[in-house]
Order: sequence, then structure tokens, then C-alpha cells
Amino acid sequence: MEKHNAVVLRLGMLLSAFVDTQEVGIVRLEKALVELTRNSYEPDICYLVLLKPQLSNPTCFTIRLLI
Repeated sequence: MEKHNAVVLRLGMLLSAFVDTQEVGIVRLEKALVELTRNSYEPDICYLVLLKPQLSNPTCFTIRLLI
């Protein structure tokens, strides 16, 4: 379990650094509740991509799940 947590943290930090410098979305680690039509998920890493047509509304995201 400790190895899993270390990998998630390191991967999340690397992905977050890249996403922040490129300004292409946001990254959330654990406890990011993703509610879909039929199920809800709490992925280890969640990458949220801002939709280009919706940049004026920063609450609109496309979700990429890394589980």
C-alpha cells in the first residue's frame, strides 16, 4: 500500500507540474469525487481538461480519469 501511495503522489506531482506549466487543465489527487450518470468514482489521479469553447466558464471540464 505504501508503494502505491508513493507512486500516486509522484505521478500526480509530475503530471500537475506539466499541466500547470502548459495551462491545459488541473490535476486532483484522491478524494476528487467524479459523479457520472450511473456511478460515482474517486480515482487516484484525476486530470480535468478545460474545454476550449467554455474557457469563459471555468466550471466546464472534460474529465480524463487515471485510475
